[in-house]
Amino acid sequence: MNFLSELIRNIRVSDILDILIVACFAFVFINWLRTSASRRLVITISVFAVIYFLAQFFKLYLTEVIIKSLIIVILIAAIIVFQSDIRRMIDLAWFWTNFRRRGRVSSYAPIVDVLTESLGKMADTRTGALIVIRGKESCERHLTGGITLDGKISSPLLYSIFNTSSPGHDGALIIEGDKISRFGAHLPLSVNINALGEGSTRHAAGLGLSERCDAFVIILSEERGTITTAENGKLTILKSTVELKHKLENFYEKNFPQIKESGKTRWNRRNVLTVSSSLIIAVLAWFFFAYHSDRIFRNYTVPIEFRNISADYSISSQVPSKAEVTLEGSEQDFRSLEPSELVISLDLNNIKKGKNEYALTEQDIELPAGITFYNVEPDKMTITATPTKTVSIPVKVQTLGRLPDNLRLISLEAIPATVLLITQVDKNGLPKLVYTEPVDMNKITNSTTIKTHFLIPADLKLPPEEESDVEVRIIIKKG
Repeated sequence: MNFLSELIRNIRVSDILDILIVACFAFVFINWLRTSASRRLVITISVFAVIYFLAQFFKLYLTEVIIKSLIIVILIAAIIVFQSDIRRMIDLAWFWTNFRRRGRVSSYAPIVDVLTESLGKMADTRTGALIVIRGKESCERHLTGGITLDGKISSPLLYSIFNTSSPGHDGALIIEGDKISRFGAHLPLSVNINALGEGSTRHAAGLGLSERCDAFVIILSEERGTITTAENGKLTILKSTVELKHKLENFYEKNFPQIKESGKTRWNRRNVLTVSSSLIIAVLAWFFFAYHSDRIFRNYTVPIEFRNISADYSISSQVPSKAEVTLEGSEQDFRSLEPSELVISLDLNNIKKGKNEYALTEQDIELPAGITFYNVEPDKMTITATPTKTVSIPVKVQTLGRLPDNLRLISLEAIPATVLLITQVDKNGLPKLVYTEPVDMNKITNSTTIKTHFLIPADLKLPPEEESDVEVRIIIKKG
């Protein structure tokens, strides 16, 4: 119970969001892994990972160094070799919502009946055909050429398209939902000779597309009159149209589930395990890699600032400007801490003349939730406050160089002519003038007003409301 209460206390909204995002990635990844093509990439990476960890465990120094040195090369090579698999995973995530909008069919039974009957007759007459039925993923990127049709599926239309006198009979017919979207399209050819066997170019095209997306491809051989299906990178020769019908029904039920009377879809039943697995993977990953219940201590150098300083006092310049603060919290809590925002803010509202001792406590530093104040060094400060007074001192414009020979200075004045300064009450020997920063007269060519700053002596300071800028009005005349 203590562990659960500690876990609940430490978990944040950002952690829940973190888990949900990782679960979404896991869901897409698990669905992607269902294809045999994608498993090759995972197996390849896993083999290198196992070799690396074995090299670490058995102290195989040379092997470990080589794998570390080649890790970038291995990753780049994996991306190049398995680029089609990686693209497929991206397509699966990108087209997920698009499939839901475009892919549904009201009832697949009529489509299955038309395809089964038509393809059976075409197989008897040895009419070659290549038919692609889109699944959840888009196959548009893998298609080239073809003629847009958007026609309803029917036996006469299928016979017409694959008639040897038709210009598009050698290409592929694309079915999306309950419509024929295109015919005469060209598909990417597979290079998997072992899976292709004695298949023709149509078989290579059907296999090639099934390796790149989740489409269901039907190939009719005009040489042998056989029906072959390509799905998930595998070719299957069917023995009868009954078997074709079963495969079509399974494909449509898997990708376009019909709504049952209970209101629950096959998608919900079939993917509940995937969703649960994704959440479990995300929670475990967060628990082992992100969550740390152990309390740790960290030290920070934190600046000290003073607030509510009375205008009637000046503070000794010998006061330290920083302190070493020790904070306590979990590793997870410290991730939300921004060290540059830490500051010790000391309230001097009750300061008095002479020496004042202040203790630095947790009330003087603002911390995020989950992090607690543990220690500060120094833990006390002695601040000397000296009574002050405000005096008015005339301003003198300081110049540098001289005007050109053809110009004559008429007037040079500072605005304001006096400045208010704060000094100690018992201080003697105040300056009679406060100078401005030097004004370069060599650059003056006409009457003007320029802005500069006061040069304030080190033992004096401006009141908070007083501006540090001063205007210098220069009036000149030619001659």
